[in-house]
Amino acid sequence: MRKVIIAVALAVLASTLVFLASEEPARVENQVWWIFTDPHVGVWPFAEPGTEKIQEPLAIAVQDVNELGIVDYALCLGDMVSDKAEYVPIFLSLMENLKVENWYYILGNHDYDYRTEENLFPLVYQSFEVLGIKFILISDEIGYRGGAHLSGGDMDENQFDWFFRELYLSRDQPVFVFSHQGPEHWNVWPELPVHEPGEVRIDLWFTGHYHQWIVENSPEGFLRLTVNSIDWLNNYESMFMFLERRGDRIKVELRPRNHLDRKWLPWPTFTFEFEV
Repeated sequence: MRKVIIAVALAVLASTLVFLASEEPARVENQVWWIFTDPHVGVWPFAEPGTEKIQEPLAIAVQDVNELGIVDYALCLGDMVSDKAEYVPIFLSLMENLKVENWYYILGNHDYDYRTEENLFPLVYQSFEVLGIKFILISDEIGYRGGAHLSGGDMDENQFDWFFRELYLSRDQPVFVFSHQGPEHWNVWPELPVHEPGEVRIDLWFTGHYHQWIVENSPEGFLRLTVNSIDWLNNYESMFMFLERRGDRIKVELRPRNHLDRKWLPWPTFTFEFEV
């Protein structure tokens, strides 16, 4: 009888070990995104005569990012140049020095030529998944009208319908929206049914445009984060997004940095966790 008990115990132990050995540890995936905004390469058309072209802040930031050597992707939240087509090659030459797998952009109100009123970069609005999070990028579709400079976000019917559809189809996963102006400047509120629980979902909305850090909870229920700029105001600041997916959990860490001082900033920092 004792032999039978021992044999059964050994069999149970062996099957348990086989089961444990067959369980693979959760796969871990990591990405780091550099989110920056408003470099305004060039000179604003209505600046004082003799004003020097602005390109140093972006050059310093790119150098710092390269020295860190941790960034996989970059995203510029608009106002890449200052309203003139001749500044586009300067901006692109600076970005060619950036050592990342790929970089993305959205258009701001200064990414339009003040003479022709045409966009200086191809109009982009797109979405894609990043480790289970839906990134939605929307662009300004107008910078000047009849010679007047417009600073509010505006999208036409095609982008509006696309934006609504992307939000609706993504309501079962974390959603990050990226735009130049804040949500209050876009012609989508209160038309989107964001007040109906479960109708659409936005977790974080990132903006540029305001040349300062702004953090606030929106009335629509998401966190709005305005990233400080890299610009003529002697701002050399931006945001880094650290993503770690482990199984069906994803951790998001946001850390701001001053590129001139080569230092991480104590505020605003955030850590979020989502199930995907």
